[in-house]
Amino acid sequence: MSRKIVQKRQKTFIKKVIEFLTKLEAQSITPEIDGWIAQFTIITRIGLLQITLPKEHDNLFTVFCKFMDKEKYSIFNSVRVNKYSGKWNFHSVDEDFCFDQFESELNSIVIDQYTTDVIFRKWKGEIIALLPHEVCDRSGSVTSYMHVGQHSGANYSHIVRNSTLATEEEYSDLKKEMEHIGYNIRIVKKQQYGRYIKDFNKVRGN
Repeated sequence: MSRKIVQKRQKTFIKKVIEFLTKLEAQSITPEIDGWIAQFTIITRIGLLQITLPKEHDNLFTVFCKFMDKEKYSIFNSVRVNKYSGKWNFHSVDEDFCFDQFESELNSIVIDQYTTDVIFRKWKGEIIALLPHEVCDRSGSVTSYMHVGQHSGANYSHIVRNSTLATEEEYSDLKKEMEHIGYNIRIVKKQQYGRYIKDFNKVRGN
């Protein structure tokens, strides 16, 4: 593939990333400087994230990211993040794959602008937070959160059948941890099935 074609594809890729960041209301801090096309910052559940887009990067499609809050990124459960520097970069020779991965992972940590429904349950001696209206996969699992393991998928019905509602005293530490990473929590006691189905159909593309 000629260099000219690669450059054209890279420009299209960068434009797409900028449009996505603009939609998320990321703050543009430098529109263009010495070899870099743009820099943005955005508040996430892992603290402030700095995003830098290169004008050209060999034959790769690249988004350079760096978390600025070491206290938060050092406990972020992601194999991508460098626990020492906070770097969280995306590279691929496939522009669609790179963008889709960046879009999905950033969407999962942008700070909540709205409340998130959470049910706190005591399960197997531990406290688990169930997000009953947030379906995380095509099998219908809902998002859950625990001290150990952090975010994961959970079978809502199975957990509820085999657990009890946690008291405020029991869930207070986990609630604080979730709020620390950006959750704006609304505590509920049970799932609204209609809302669950609506999100399930969205995940399945129905």
